[in-house]
Amino acid sequence: MRLTRQKRPIPRRVLNLPAMIDVVMLILIFFMVTSSFNRPEQHVDADVTAAAGAGLEPADFEPIEVAIRTEEAGQIFYCDGRPCNDIASLKQQLSLRRAIADVEVIIKSDDTIVFDEVVRVLDLCYSCNFTKVGFAVEE
Repeated sequence: MRLTRQKRPIPRRVLNLPAMIDVVMLILIFFMVTSSFNRPEQHVDADVTAAAGAGLEPADFEPIEVAIRTEEAGQIFYCDGRPCNDIASLKQQLSLRRAIADVEVIIKSDDTIVFDEVVRVLDLCYSCNFTKVGFAVEE
């Protein structure tokens, strides 16, 4: 006796696209409603404690001038006319001045200085929490 197999048609699989679109839209709406958009640019830390400057305002202080010059010994940084041999001593000088008040910092360099050095001083000012930094060209 011979057994014969009946051929059954293979059913086509169909995606239920409207239901999938509904689920995606519900997930999108859920994430839009539950998410919170932070704006860190508008967040300002304010310390209202007494300043170390004995009641003086930052406008009472002269701006700090940081000069970058190329000399025979290489590039030397000057903080208010005082030479700083390396970037660590410049950071120490800036940190001491920042402890008094948040004053303006003016970075001066001539056209022989590589701009990377100016950016290093700018990063140093940022790490010392100075908020007002400007640039000038020495002649």
